[in-house]
This record gives sequence, C-alpha cells and structure tokens, in this order.
Amino acid sequence: MPAEFHFLRPEWFFALPLILLIWPLARLAIQSATSWERAIDPRLLAHLLDRASARPSKAPLWLIPPAWLLAITALAGPVWQQLPQPVQEKQDALVILLDLSLSMLATDVQPNRLTAARRKLRDLLETREEGVTGLIVYAGDPHTVSPLSDDANTIVNMLPALDPSIMPVPGSRLAPAISLASALFRGGGAQTGRILVMTDEIRDVVDAAAATGGHAISVLGIGTATGAPIPLAEGYLKDNQGVMVIPTLDPSPLRRFVDDTGGRFATMTLGDADLDYLLAPNDVIDDSFRDINRDFDVWLEEGPWLVLLVLPLAALAFRRGWVWCAVLLLPLALAPQPASAFEWADLWQRADQRGAEQLAAGDAEAAAATFDDPDWRAAARYRAGDFETAAGEFARADTATGHYNSGNALARLGKLDEALTAYDATLAAEPEHEDSRFNRDLVAQLLNQQQQQQNPSDGGDNQQQQTQDQQQGEQNSGESEQGEQQNAGSDAVQDGEQGGQEQQAAEHAGGEQEQHASPESLDAGEEEQAQQASAETAEQQETETEGEQQAALAQLDSEEAEAEQALRQWLQRVPDDPGGLLRAKFRRKSAERNQSGRAGQPDAAW
Repeated sequence: MPAEFHFLRPEWFFALPLILLIWPLARLAIQSATSWERAIDPRLLAHLLDRASARPSKAPLWLIPPAWLLAITALAGPVWQQLPQPVQEKQDALVILLDLSLSMLATDVQPNRLTAARRKLRDLLETREEGVTGLIVYAGDPHTVSPLSDDANTIVNMLPALDPSIMPVPGSRLAPAISLASALFRGGGAQTGRILVMTDEIRDVVDAAAATGGHAISVLGIGTATGAPIPLAEGYLKDNQGVMVIPTLDPSPLRRFVDDTGGRFATMTLGDADLDYLLAPNDVIDDSFRDINRDFDVWLEEGPWLVLLVLPLAALAFRRGWVWCAVLLLPLALAPQPASAFEWADLWQRADQRGAEQLAAGDAEAAAATFDDPDWRAAARYRAGDFETAAGEFARADTATGHYNSGNALARLGKLDEALTAYDATLAAEPEHEDSRFNRDLVAQLLNQQQQQQNPSDGGDNQQQQTQDQQQGEQNSGESEQGEQQNAGSDAVQDGEQGGQEQQAAEHAGGEQEQHASPESLDAGEEEQAQQASAETAEQQETETEGEQQAALAQLDSEEAEAEQALRQWLQRVPDDPGGLLRAKFRRKSAERNQSGRAGQPDAAW
C-alpha cells in the first residue's frame, strides 16, 4: 500500500454500521407478505393460494454488505497520489497609502487618529481574501513598507511599528506617495489597480491629482471637524509663532479630489460601512484574472472506480421485487461536492506526524518505533535513553550534525574515545561548530584525568620493595600527589575519599614503623595486607573515575541550559523598539534621494 494512502472524507465510515439495520429489513421485505397477504386474512389465504407452486425468492441478500462497503469506501475518497493543477487568482491590486504625519497623533479620535487608522487597516486586511495588497507610509516623503503581495499577514505584523517617529522627513506630501504606488503596480505586474489613502488632510491636491497615472484613488478621512491638539513628549505641538496646532478634518477638498480621480470618499466609522463602500467590487477588476506562476497539488480521488463495481448491483433495482436495492444508491446521492470535502487529518496522519505528536507528549519510546525518518527516529531513541542505538543511527547520517549528535550519545555511554572521534569528524566537516569544539575539549579533559589517575596505582606496587623509611616517605609523597589530583577535580565526594585514603595510608605506615623490618623480612601477612590496600586504592580510583564521568556528562546538559539562559538574558537587554529597522531603512532611503537630488520641497512639520 502506498505511504501516502489516506481518505479525504473518512467520516463516511461511520455509516458502515447501518448495514446491520438495512440487511435485516431487506431480508424481511423479500420473505414477507405479497400484496395478497396484506389484503387477505392469513387464515383464509392458506385456502386461496397454492403454496406448493410458489417459488422461493432468489434475491442474493449476501450481496448487500459488500455493495454497501464499496459505496461507503467510494464516498470516503481514497487517494494516494497528487496531480499538479494550475491556479488563477483575481487580479485585484490594492495599494494603501497611510499618512504618518504628526497630525495623525491628534486625540479627537480616541485614543488617537493613528491608532484608529491601524485598527481599520487591520480590519481591511482581514477581509481581503483575494488579490494582492501593498502598503506605503508617507510624511514629507514616501516609503514602501510592503510591496504587492498576497500575504496580508506580513503587513499585519508590521502595523505596531508604524509611527511618525520612524519617518525621517516631517510633513504630509501625498503626490510622491501616489507616484511610488504607481511604481509598485508596474513592479508587481498589475495591469489595473486601486489606491486607498488613509489621511486627515491633502495639502498638495494639484500635484497629487497629476500623479494619479489613471488609477482610481479613494480616500478614508480620519478625524473630526473640531480637531484636537497634537501631544508630544515635551508638550503639545506649536507652530513657529508659539500657537498650539489643532488639525481638523475638512471633507470638502477630499471629496473634490476623489471626484477628479474617479474614486470614492468616506469618513471613518466604527463599523465596516466605510470599507464596504470604498472597496465595493469593480466590474473591470472583478472580471480580471491572471495565472499564478505555481501549481497546487490536488489529490486524485480513486473512489469513482469503486462505483463501477456498485453499478451492476444497482441495476438489479429495476427488477420486480428488488426495489430495496435502490438503498445502495442512497449514499452515492449524498456525496458532497469536491469544494466542500472535509479532511479529518488527525485520524489519517503519516508515521512521522504521529511520531512527532508522541515525542511532544513525552512518549519517546513509542515515537522511536513510529518514526520513518532516520534522524527523527535517532533523536527519539536518544530521548528514550537508548544511547547505543541512537549513536549508530546518528553516525549513519554522515553529516556534521549527525557526528555531533553521535558524539553526545557516545559520551552519555561513557565511550569517551569514540565520542572524541565523532567530535573530530564534526569539526572536520564544519570547523566553526562551537558546541562540538566545547564538548570535544571537555571529553579530552576527562580522558587526561583518567590517565593521570591510573599512574599512581602502578607506583603503589613498587612501594613494597623498598625499605621501611623509604616506604613511609614514598607513601606520604604518593598520597600527596593523589590528593592534588583529587583537589583538581573539585568534587566533594572525591575530597572525602582522599581523606579516607590518607588515613588508611597513615595507619599502614605506622604499622610498618613498629615492625622495623627490611623489605626482605616481609612475611606473608604483610604482603597480603599490602595487596589488599592496593586493591582498595584501585577500586576507589575506579569509583572516582566513574563519578567524574557522570559529573562531566551532567555538565554537558548544564552548559546547554546555561547558554539558553544567557541568550534569554541578552535578549531582555535589547531595547524594545519595533520600528527601529524601518526607521533605519527609511533614513537610508531618504539620504539616497537627497544625494540624487530627488528630495521634495519643504513642508509643514505636521
């Protein structure tokens, strides 16, 4: 069975139990009374009809269950392959021009005009299901926030950053913004398009009307006739004479402007009446479509082939007494249209999708058994604690990431030499892999500590062949070296073991001082005692090595947690300035215009 096999409408299988009701009813309908039996009393009918000449029904009732199963399976929509299908979209290009002059901070519309405009713009983008949309903000000069795109969410995500503070040139000049909108239409390949201006005033009416380029321009007026002051950080905005600036909304010049450009005008309302009027369908745009330069894969339904198997059984419905067979056509008559097909993806998922859900739920063992993708399967086995299998599957990837993950799994197993080799392979493929370099240095340090701890045990055996005074001195020296190694590990458990070893060595040296015997006079009891002390020392060193390995492995995990915490702390220190990127972009663009001599005429600051 193909891996992509699934059903588009699996909810139809809930109708399968209905066969338990349909089959007995059909059987009863065939075996029960004829028209005479319904009209004549059964006691009299026995004397009127010749039961011996009556033939038993030959209706094949056993065909009902398989026919019902075929019909339900066809309705469920079995699919396992996709076919590319070209797509068209409505060619409705809309460029929105948002005024970001200081007058948009007036508070006659609560909380201010700009906030209300952003909310209205969000509502507009949420209602656009087809076509492409672009956004331009303007003050003293215009700047593109988003070119023509069918992804309205891109513009929605940028709305909080739109503020007059990001505009490098103060003022309110609409004509350059209209020219930039025309350039967006040409760059996006749109033959026709509409422009929507969201502003409270148009000062350069003549220049703006001359820059339309044949595009219909509609205006959404924002503000009130009474107006309100413009609050700033240092107080309310004032003109050069020290008079407080109170911008108002005058609809008359805005109406004359849209009449000359073939657009519409509306003042902003709390509902959607303003947008419904401004963006009413246009007959020219409504009939304009264009091919999209991409194909969408459509599942090819195989259910109709199953219907061919049901048709011979359905044809029997035309025989006398077989009208009940028409029930087989009932589910086919209820088949939904392809455009409204429901897809129950939760019950028909691929193995990797099911494994991802199991892994997210914490069931790593079940996820490892479910995954088909080898990388995901190895990651699940690592989380499940099966480091041996995970290391092998990671290594088979033969990539820098695969060798790095394999090294981590080998380190968790205590195979430090093999882990070191895996980290070296990662650095050979990707020399800038900092995590692999750090883990490699840590594993190499552990290996050096193991080698240093094994050397003192060899020197302890030679101490038995020296004199009593030399033996005592070398034992004290050996214990001192061992203590230095243990202090380098900086582990409390190792310090305790060091103290116990020193005490045992002191007692052993004291016992030898009392005997005053030469190395040749050691009896069997002393040799046995020395061997026992050497064995205990080796066992303690092995315990210390295992403890250091576990501590190092724990340090690998703690280092990752510390790095993540450091990153979060660093991000918290980053200033919360969502408009910083746009501000820098607009400032650079304005500087380029000034250098090329394309800067506009000075305008009022608001």
